[in-house]
Amino acid sequence: MRWSLSIQAKVLEDLPATDAWSRSSQLSEGSRWRIFVIWLLFLALTYAVLIMVQWPITIVSIMLARNMGPAAQMWAQVASAVAGFVSQCLVAPLGTIAFSLVYYDERVRKEAFDLQLMMTTLDAQEQLQPAPA
Repeated sequence: MRWSLSIQAKVLEDLPATDAWSRSSQLSEGSRWRIFVIWLLFLALTYAVLIMVQWPITIVSIMLARNMGPAAQMWAQVASAVAGFVSQCLVAPLGTIAFSLVYYDERVRKEAFDLQLMMTTLDAQEQLQPAPA
């Protein structure tokens, strides 16, 4: 739980890996139960999508493979792998989004971080830079 925000700290604050782990520990302190609940919800969502997407395809492909022989078994494995890939593509970004939101929430709570102020300073820096030739 302590290192759940380390990827966001590494990417958004441009920290080395060890500093990102320390930063994640600092930000998650006092909120680890909330982070634990988010992990549980993410795990439940992962299994729900897995059950709805991958299992039916796997079951149908196994049943077809039994009736059609060895060539169909290869296609059953391919279909199962594709279904697993699709289910992970549906769920994995939601975990990244959830922990990015937790990261910003922790910064707002602990450091009075203001996203609007950050955006205006980024816009001002962008306007000050000369246009590429």
